[in-house]
Amino acid sequence: MARDLPTSGIASQLGISIDTVKGHTRTIFQKLGAQRRHRAVVLAARAGLVPVPGVDAAPALTARQPRPPAESPLPTSIRSHP
Repeated sequence: MARDLPTSGIASQLGISIDTVKGHTRTIFQKLGAQRRHRAVVLAARAGLVPVPGVDAAPALTARQPRPPAESPLPTSIRSHP
């Protein structure tokens, strides 16, 4: 889709049926919340899923740093048993 190929061209390049391409296209539209190919490509590019010249991808998400362990509400004398 990002290369602006028709459905038949995508099917030919991937070696799958046109109906399979249409099914995958519907799924992509649903997951991205798009109704047209152009919009799906733009949303996918912004999400960093496909490279498209002229469309900025969202900054890469970084992993959150783990929180330090919370202090136990139990008194030290009963936190662990011998």
